[in-house]
Amino acid sequence: MQSFTLLVFLVFLFVVFRSLKSKALEWQQIDSRLVFFFLIVNPLTLLFAFTFRPEILVMSLGFFSFLLLKGKHTNAQLILSAALAGTALLVHLNGLMFIVAGFALLLPFMAFIAASFFTELKKTGRPVLQAIGIVLILFQISSAAIGLGETFGRRESTAAILAKTLSGFPGNGEKVLVPYRFVFNQLPVKNLVSFKTMEYHQVAKGEKFTKDEFLELAVRLGIHYLVVPPEMLSHNKMYPWMNEEFKDIEKEGSFVKLKIETGANVLLRVE
Repeated sequence: MQSFTLLVFLVFLFVVFRSLKSKALEWQQIDSRLVFFFLIVNPLTLLFAFTFRPEILVMSLGFFSFLLLKGKHTNAQLILSAALAGTALLVHLNGLMFIVAGFALLLPFMAFIAASFFTELKKTGRPVLQAIGIVLILFQISSAAIGLGETFGRRESTAAILAKTLSGFPGNGEKVLVPYRFVFNQLPVKNLVSFKTMEYHQVAKGEKFTKDEFLELAVRLGIHYLVVPPEMLSHNKMYPWMNEEFKDIEKEGSFVKLKIETGANVLLRVE
C-alpha cells in the first residue's frame, strides 16, 4: 500500500510542475527548482511519501481542488473542485480546511448564485424545490451559528483543560500515556507518549491486546501513568478490554487518570 502513496506523491509533483509552467497562472515566474527543493528537503514529506497514511493524498486532493478554482472556471470545474475537496474530507477530517477555504473563496459569488438559482426555480414553476432550497440554506446558516456559539461559548479553553488534567501527575519526568491531542499543548511540560504508539504495536501483532498485554507493553516502554479520554471509556473498538474495565465510570464523561501498578498489571485511579 506504500506504493499507492508514492504514486499519489509523484502525480502531485507532476501537477505542481505543470502548474508552475502554466501561462494561465500568476506564479509561472517562480523557479520550479526552488519549489521542488523545499518539497524534497522536508523530511516529513519524504517520510509520508513512503508511508501508507492519508496526509499525502489529502494534500494532493486539496491542491488539485485549489487549482480548479484559480482564474476563470466553468461550472464543471467548480463541481469537480468541490468533489475533490469533499473527497479530501472523506480521506481525513483535516480535509475540512479545503471545503472551508473553497467556501471562503466563492463567498462573494454566493448571493448571486443563490439569487439566480431561486429565480430560475420561480420561472419554471417549481415551488416545492424552491421551498426545499430555502430550508436547506436556513439549516446551513443555523448549524454554522450553533457551531460557532458552542466554540466561543466554552468556559475553558482546550489547552487549559488538558493542562489541568495532567496537573495531578508527578513532575519527575515519568512517561504518561495520553490521547494524541495532549501532545500539541503539553509535550514541553510532561513526558508524553501517545496512544498511537500502542496502536502501532497492536497492528504489528495482528490482533487486539488483552489488558495484561497492553499493560506489559506499557511497562516495557517505561510508561507509568495513562489518561483515558471519555470517548474511550465505552464502545472502544481499538482496545476492547477497556469496555469492561471502565464500565462503572464511563458515565462520568471526563478524563480518567490512572497509574500502572508495576508487576501486578493493575490500574489505580489518580485523583
